[in-house]
Amino acid sequence: MSEPTKPPPQYEDRVNMRARLWPFLPPIARFCAEERLRFSMFVVASGLSVRSTSPLVYCSPLVVPFEIAVVLSHICGMVTAFTLSKLFVFEPSRRPVWSEFTKFTLVNMVSLAQTWMSQFGVVKFVWPWLHELLP
Repeated sequence: MSEPTKPPPQYEDRVNMRARLWPFLPPIARFCAEERLRFSMFVVASGLSVRSTSPLVYCSPLVVPFEIAVVLSHICGMVTAFTLSKLFVFEPSRRPVWSEFTKFTLVNMVSLAQTWMSQFGVVKFVWPWLHELLP
C-alpha cells in the first residue's frame, strides 16, 4: 500500500496565506453558510475586475483604436478576475495554474466576442443613428 501523497507546498501556503490575509473570514463563515460567503466573495471579485477595466476602456482610445482598447480592457479584467477568484473565492486545486487559466480563458473568449460586438455596435451604429435623430 502506498502512502497518501502530501499536497504540494504552494497548496498549503495559499491556505495559510488566505487565513493570514483575511482573519475575519472564519467567523463570518460560521455565521453564514460557506457557500453564501463564497458567492459574496465571487461578486466582490467580479465587481473589482469590472472596475479594473474602466480606466483602460476610457484611456486606451487615446493611444489605440477603440476596438483594440475593448480587447485590451477585457484581457485586463479577465486576468484580474482569474487572480482574485483563484486567491479568494475558490478552494486551491491540485491542477496546474496554466491549465486552469487556459480553461478560464476559453470560456472568457465567448464573453470577449459578445462584449466586442456589443460595444462596437453601439459606437459604430447606435451612437451615429442617435446623433442623426437628436438635434
